[in-house]
Amino acid sequence: MQLSIPHSSVRIIAGKYRHRKIFFDAEPGLRPTHDRIRETLFNWLQPVIENSVCLDAFAGSGALGFEALSRGAKQVVFFDTSKKVISNLKENAKVLGVDNAVFFYQDFFCEAAQPAEPRDPGAIHRELQQFDIIFLDPPFQKNILLSACEFIIKKKLLKPNGLVYLEFPRGEIDGNCFPATWEIQKQGHTKTLVYCLLQRTG
Repeated sequence: MQLSIPHSSVRIIAGKYRHRKIFFDAEPGLRPTHDRIRETLFNWLQPVIENSVCLDAFAGSGALGFEALSRGAKQVVFFDTSKKVISNLKENAKVLGVDNAVFFYQDFFCEAAQPAEPRDPGAIHRELQQFDIIFLDPPFQKNILLSACEFIIKKKLLKPNGLVYLEFPRGEIDGNCFPATWEIQKQGHTKTLVYCLLQRTG
């Protein structure tokens, strides 16, 4: 089964859906995490990804969330403000046979978020849910990464010892600006961006 209007695709690297493609359409600010970086990230997460509950807060292509599902995550919650993005994510889930994903067609910062399909059996109201792993890779031009970090703390979305993945333009954010209770565990960079994994402590 093929998606009806795919313009671009990324390939899942490893796990249950290894080598399968997910499809997406071009959107302003949509920037899938590069394969090499994604492989590095999931090597970092390998000891903890199995049975984890994950949040892909600015889902875009869905590359991070679907990679997590492929590698054994128990559930992934996807957020995006684009109706087209959510439609593509749901279609990709259908094609892959994914039944442990929940989709929010909504701003991540919304105070009262509800799933795009409230009757989904796996849907849990976000106010009642905490996550083992949060993927935080918003569109660079919006400059909302630090605000998203603050929102996660405000809404208590991260479990004790939970992990947050961040990706941002090189030179634009000082690591000292991250929440005091988040400690950098792993970090890498390219010529243009920085990517790191932080853990909630204390």
